[in-house]
Amino acid sequence: MRGRRDRTGCAFGCTFVRGIKGLLACVLLLSAVWPAGAAAAEEGSFAFSGSDEAVFGQLAAGHRQPAQREYRKPERPTVYLTFDDGPSANTPKVLDILKQEKVPATFFVLGEQVEARPELARRIVREGHAIGNHSYDHVYGQLYGSFQQYWKQIQRTESILIDTVGEPTRLLRAPGGTSTNFDASYFYYLEQAGYTVFDWNVDSGDSRRAGVPAKEIVYNATKEALRDEMIVLMHDGAGHAETVKALPDIIRFYREKGYAFAALTPDVKPIQFAVGKPKWQRGALAFADFVRWTAVAREHAAVLDDRLPRAPAAGNGEAERREESVSPESKGRVELASAPAQTEAPQPQPTPPEPPLAIHLGERTLSLSASAYMLRDGRLRVPLRDVVESMGGAVEWKPETRQAEVRYGMYRAVYDLVHRRIEVSAPGKPERTIAFADIRLDDNKLVVPLRLAVELIGGKVLDYDFGSDSRMVAVAVSDGFGLPLAPQSPFRDWSSATLLATVRSLPK
Repeated sequence: MRGRRDRTGCAFGCTFVRGIKGLLACVLLLSAVWPAGAAAAEEGSFAFSGSDEAVFGQLAAGHRQPAQREYRKPERPTVYLTFDDGPSANTPKVLDILKQEKVPATFFVLGEQVEARPELARRIVREGHAIGNHSYDHVYGQLYGSFQQYWKQIQRTESILIDTVGEPTRLLRAPGGTSTNFDASYFYYLEQAGYTVFDWNVDSGDSRRAGVPAKEIVYNATKEALRDEMIVLMHDGAGHAETVKALPDIIRFYREKGYAFAALTPDVKPIQFAVGKPKWQRGALAFADFVRWTAVAREHAAVLDDRLPRAPAAGNGEAERREESVSPESKGRVELASAPAQTEAPQPQPTPPEPPLAIHLGERTLSLSASAYMLRDGRLRVPLRDVVESMGGAVEWKPETRQAEVRYGMYRAVYDLVHRRIEVSAPGKPERTIAFADIRLDDNKLVVPLRLAVELIGGKVLDYDFGSDSRMVAVAVSDGFGLPLAPQSPFRDWSSATLLATVRSLPK
């Protein structure tokens, strides 16, 4: 009996000691990794929740976390011409053709090439094109050996862009594309960091081998089934003189098919390849690494929001002439539009003041001055508190967690500024989380898209009219318990055909 008691006691004691040792090991591991890039997390700004643990489990299993955000669809079929690996000696020739054809494009540049030819990077921006980050030196083995090396390269290129053209960029393209190079965690960290990753759905084939002839490049760039949005992969790096020769025919093809041309922006829905088995040995995803890189990425997103301009600068003469050849939806699609204008360009005309905005919320009307709202890239952004309280709801701001809790009847929405997400619960509906939400703090007010603000608490945007002297939006409002309160629309007697002919999609 004594021996049995000893064995039982020893088993219990050893198990307890092993558990304590395991717990201490986890604490030490996290404390060793945390200071490397997540100092803000120690202050509570980047607190991790159960949903983050669930995300880690999904990423560790190889499953991507979809970015639940809205993208802007162009009015006309649109083609996005993209050029990788420059700037090089071929870039001026590409820019000359684009200027002659009045076509905007996107250049995914290498940091080392921007260092070598800074004047070409400035010309790209000056002439109204978008710049994207394509890593520093394009060396696959370093980029895809670990996320740390990939992050180091894109941050190095980001610093070079800031020094050269004055701003970073949200646009990102993986050398070789994401297929078999990215895993789910790469996508997640980059999205958390504020980037939009673009692959392509049309490959010109100009990099499949050395010296691909122009005729073959034109064929590859025009043979795909036509879609509403076409992202064409080309290269302006060294060794791509044939791409320069092919470019006019590619432009002519899409123009004859009725396509508009535009530069990429974060509002364009990205083409992204499916996650497959990476061909690089990176080891299993560790929770400590997930904690570290998620915190680093979220801190970067906050910095990026501060560095990028709130509104596009006035275009120079070249940009204005270029916009005449593109659709209204593509106007303003310049990621780095505030670079210095060409000295020979005429001075831009003063921009007329924005008119006030009236939001009809049932029987109430919220009036906002021009400085109190933003209409940009087809998306109307308004102060969350003003809208919710005008509907009869309540908003509580929690500075310690940087969250705004909205309550309206049985609806509840938590706007998380740090994690850029919204957690929503509504009557008769399952709880859901909107990731990578378009929310920002502007002049101590939480600013969100109008459609998002009202629809999450049971409202619905019905009609709107944006004239030169006034702007109005009609919103159907419920009582917060699923019952309608508002009349159908103050614009009910207007000609809907005329309204839709003027603006064919509601503000976001």
